[in-house]
Amino acid sequence: MHFMYATLLLLLLYASYGDIRELRIPNWLCGLILILGLTWNSAVHSFSGFYNGLVGLMIGFVTFSIIRSITGMGAGDVKLMTAVGATVGFRASLSIVGYSIIISGSLAALYLILRKLLNARGCFGDKLPMERTMEPTCAGFCGRKYQMPMAPGITIATGYVLMPKLSPLTEIFLGRF
Repeated sequence: MHFMYATLLLLLLYASYGDIRELRIPNWLCGLILILGLTWNSAVHSFSGFYNGLVGLMIGFVTFSIIRSITGMGAGDVKLMTAVGATVGFRASLSIVGYSIIISGSLAALYLILRKLLNARGCFGDKLPMERTMEPTCAGFCGRKYQMPMAPGITIATGYVLMPKLSPLTEIFLGRF
């Protein structure tokens, strides 16, 4: 399990980088995570693991689809959380969904505060550097001009939930404190 969770976190870091930089999460990456997760669960726990992965997949898909329909969040975030749910299973996906909403909301609030402070000082004019690469989305429909990347929140939440399961692996790489 340690290897799969470490691989998941590395792939999520890559997704976060792409989401911050281009507001895009590649479909191939979500598909890879989904296939690896369901295959791993099936190989380790047979049918019960596959079923657990499917229930986790549905939790990620349904909750983020509801959030997407309300907020106009990107479909890549829904696909990413669906793939994460398929990999971690039922219980962990419930925690990751909750924590990722809290963490992403906190990051968005921090971003808005930072933007207000820097714009008040005239540091960047109208836009922060990250906004220069963002394209306007759903400006007329939901009243938002820019989307916030949610993959970093999903990555942080996944790392937080899986850290107890990765602790022997982190001891090997980081040493004992």
